[in-house]
Amino acid sequence: MEWNQPRHPMAAIKDPIHLKGEIIQIGAVKLDEKLRTLDTFNVMICPKYYKKMHSKVAELTMISNQDLKNGLPFEKAFPRAKKTQKID
Repeated sequence: MEWNQPRHPMAAIKDPIHLKGEIIQIGAVKLDEKLRTLDTFNVMICPKYYKKMHSKVAELTMISNQDLKNGLPFEKAFPRAKKTQKID
């Protein structure tokens, strides 16, 4: 998972809880016993609270503000990620 955070500490959501970060990407790789890739999963999340990328997070992840705009709402993205966790 990748997380974004407020661009400035004063911009942090504090009510009803102190929200230090927000999930912006969920990814997974399924490997076989020889560590060969069998399948991958990647979904971008359109954030609800921290809609603009923190500059350091953007630098580390190479995720842009446009990527966030094109993402799915968490409520739609998470069930997709959950389905891929089933082990054969």
